Amino acid sequence: MIGFASALTLITLISIVLAQEPIRYMPFGDSITDYGCWRPWVGQQLEANGFNVDFVGSREAQATCGSLDYDLNHEGHPGNPAVDIARDNLLVGWLEASPAEIITMHLGTVDIVRSSRATGEILDAYTKLVGQMRDSNPAMKIIVRSSPCAL
Repeated sequence: MIGFASALTLITLISIVLAQEPIRYMPFGDSITDYGCWRPWVGQQLEANGFNVDFVGSREAQATCGSLDYDLNHEGHPGNPAVDIARDNLLVGWLEASPAEIITMHLGTVDIVRSSRATGEILDAYTKLVGQMRDSNPAMKIIVRSSPCAL
């Protein structure tokens, strides 16, 4: 049985964790990031597990996702290949405007399907983009996901 002092300490610790600043999470990529309802699902799962999440980015989702109430912010740019984003250093400005602690990089389809880029060129772009993420925040958690048809 837990004592009153232990219970009070536990409640205090839980309150501190729940009152923490939101985790800044940037969904980043191409149309797969912009469209669809995976972001609200991820947000709901994180919040159900006690995380306070703030999706960040300069864009707002176009998908309504039924009656789901969710944070619309993201950095998904339909039609933009990873190679072009890396070459033009676009992510640097996006991260300066919307700093993140977690990023999901969901790129690759446009590079292969529409641009016919070589695998090595795409991987070089991925490497540069991850470097830009680390330069922005060395402690950033990075999730890289290419589309099923990429690479």
